[in-house]
Amino acid sequence: MRFTGFLTVCVIGAMAAGAAQAQNVLIGRSAALNNDYLGDNEDRWQTASYSSSWLFSSSLELREIGIGPRFELRARGQIVTPEKLNGAPPAGSRPYAGYIGAGAFSHYTFAGWDVAAGAELGLLGPSSGISDLHTALHDLLSENEPQGWSTQVADQFVFTPVVEAGYKIGGEGGAPMLRPFVTAQMGLEDILRAGVDISIGIDRDLTQPIRDMITGQQFPVRYDRLDQIQLTVGMDVASVQGSEFFPSSHTAMAENTRTRVRGSIFAPVGAADVNYGVTWMSEEFTTQGAPQVLGSIGVEFRF
Repeated sequence: MRFTGFLTVCVIGAMAAGAAQAQNVLIGRSAALNNDYLGDNEDRWQTASYSSSWLFSSSLELREIGIGPRFELRARGQIVTPEKLNGAPPAGSRPYAGYIGAGAFSHYTFAGWDVAAGAELGLLGPSSGISDLHTALHDLLSENEPQGWSTQVADQFVFTPVVEAGYKIGGEGGAPMLRPFVTAQMGLEDILRAGVDISIGIDRDLTQPIRDMITGQQFPVRYDRLDQIQLTVGMDVASVQGSEFFPSSHTAMAENTRTRVRGSIFAPVGAADVNYGVTWMSEEFTTQGAPQVLGSIGVEFRF
């Protein structure tokens, strides 16, 4: 709890520093969908999530040269399921959970480090409406109605402060860029994470990366028209100190460590810039029988 309070204070201070100037110009929007049908063609565990972000800058002049503090508003939803949805979940399977949340994040540079600091407030459990949406989607697609509601995580509001700091090495003019980063998160899940991304073709001064919380994929918001294909690979390792997705009343327990390995391609498609990525994710709970592969699709709209 002490660390949670300390991280919250740090986030509030960091957000205040990054949002010191009025953030009143919408410079881009990024939307991303994760689904395991797009990866390992299953319907389980981290089965689906969607995130949409709106990025603001203090002026058109700063937007055009890609500098100055930026402010992000984010909304997202997440479906986490047992291994078997169309019948009684196997013993030891993770509980069903639906989550919706909204957050605000500051993006700025401090002492050469890119900082993203903010917080998300969300609702976990049946009252989020995610399980009802899940059922409606299966009905629309003529799929079997999901089961396993008896394992669903109970309702609760969750406050999740997050801070990420990354350091860019290279990347000028679209040259290869190495970006190590560290992340601290408390609330929905208590995680300390370290990783690295390697990008080819992304101009470090003209792109604002927004990291997906589930896969770690970066969905870039460009300050100008994307004119070439961009490639990114990355990995990270996390220490998990706690998770509201695994309450003590259930038999499944969170793994203490997690690893993610990912790759993506970002390319102009018609009037939009589209990102497709694949992420290998190690087991998230002790009785999970195998790793998982998620596919991700992101669309970026510029203003």
